[in-house]
Amino acid sequence: MRAPARHPKPALPPARVPAAWSAAVGAVFGALYLVLAPPVTGPKDCSEFTLVLAFGGAAHPTGYPLFVILGRVFVTALHALGATWAYAANAWSAVGGGVAMGLYHALAARLVPPGARPGRFGRFALALVPAALFGINPVWTLDAILVEVYTWHLAWVCGTCLFAVATVRAFAARGSPWDARRLAATAVGWGLLCGLGMAHHATAALVILALTVTLAIAGARAGVTRPWVLALAVGAALVPLTSYAFVAWRAFHPALFQWPTLEPSWRSVVVHLLGESYRDLLGHFAPTAVQAALLRAWAYPVLFPALLALIVAVARARGTERTILGGVLAAAALQTLYAFNYGVLDPSSYFQPAMAAGLLAIPAFGARIAASRRAAPIAALIAGVIVAVLGAQELRVTDGTRIGTLIVDRRARALWASLPRGPCVVFWRHDLAMKLRTYQLLEGSRPDVYVQNPDALTWRLPRREFEQRFGFDPLGGLAPLTAAKVATIPANVNRQTRLPVVVFDLEGSTLHLLEKVGSP
Repeated sequence: MRAPARHPKPALPPARVPAAWSAAVGAVFGALYLVLAPPVTGPKDCSEFTLVLAFGGAAHPTGYPLFVILGRVFVTALHALGATWAYAANAWSAVGGGVAMGLYHALAARLVPPGARPGRFGRFALALVPAALFGINPVWTLDAILVEVYTWHLAWVCGTCLFAVATVRAFAARGSPWDARRLAATAVGWGLLCGLGMAHHATAALVILALTVTLAIAGARAGVTRPWVLALAVGAALVPLTSYAFVAWRAFHPALFQWPTLEPSWRSVVVHLLGESYRDLLGHFAPTAVQAALLRAWAYPVLFPALLALIVAVARARGTERTILGGVLAAAALQTLYAFNYGVLDPSSYFQPAMAAGLLAIPAFGARIAASRRAAPIAALIAGVIVAVLGAQELRVTDGTRIGTLIVDRRARALWASLPRGPCVVFWRHDLAMKLRTYQLLEGSRPDVYVQNPDALTWRLPRREFEQRFGFDPLGGLAPLTAAKVATIPANVNRQTRLPVVVFDLEGSTLHLLEKVGSP
């Protein structure tokens, strides 16, 4: 008598981490960033973005229309509840940081190989490791507690990667029907995501390129590619891109404050949207000493080992998982190459997507360890100690940034309060010159004072506005204009006006009142 045939048990679907668990992770990080966010404007573009969000003006190229439109609603509501304009703007980035970390944790959990044995708890814990390592890194928290566009950009990156991972796996699933309606919905979804990314930050193109190629490869293998899919995706992408009409509208209907080079002409609008002023920054790497130190201490020790681990993870993976990890690696590589070839003074923000992508090798590598009853507790203990030690140090650095921001603001306010009485001209050759504009426009302090970074007077619109206000050309007598002559703009203005001309010197904690010719 024959024994009954034994059929292998069907493989159980992988235990998925509930979205609510990842949302809780994001909420914890978001709350941390909100606590650390200072109630004053900080370095980099903080003062500009605070003013732009308060007045709904156009930001510096490329305009960041969605960030401004949605952020203005958030900031205005929070200010109405009693927050300072500066804190409300910083909170807009902090909330973006929380959203980004929630999506990042969800993405890390999805990248645990589907065939791995860890259950929900194991996958949740594995995803928590890269989230903890990245979420309190000072390179990231600098932008998570001070208003900038990068937290919402990373939120978009993580959300887009989640969509791509789900789509590639759906393409590879056997017996998964792909009729025209489902394919069209996927194309429209992908197009909308790509349009959202490009409507927010131009470097989204790097991620879009890498993941679109990944989707095309997976679709070709599954035999679901169709000629009309690309056209449908491009059409859907155009919908979010219409938000750039806001920048054009602001060019002809300027707000009380907006980026000073945006003129009421279509040529100026096109130049602004294309970021033409940044072309000379491409092809070199030139961080300040402070930024170079930040990168050496907190970016490179994460970036390079993480990218190497991701390369190994791609080499070890097979089939669909190799395609997915390869797409993530390609996006990280493009972002890293771009960051090292963009000569802004503060490039740390451009390394964030690559750092986050590289750390995604942890769930890909750690699945086998997490499934082991013996190894899992030891690995969890080691990871916990590493995160705790690093976290204590990193949070100290982040809190130092917050305290430093408060100190700088206090010193700037003290100098501002000591300005001569009555109308005067104040020059501060620093990006923080816009901080003084926040005192004027958001607090009503000293509206009789003209404040400007003298370098901005080399731009046509600020130069024309100065001439209309004071009746003379601030650059009169300086032609041909050279870098050395730009430094003499305050003295040149002082020569042509009876008003006091003051040079703001925060580093020296003093005001330099320029002497009039012929005066004692």
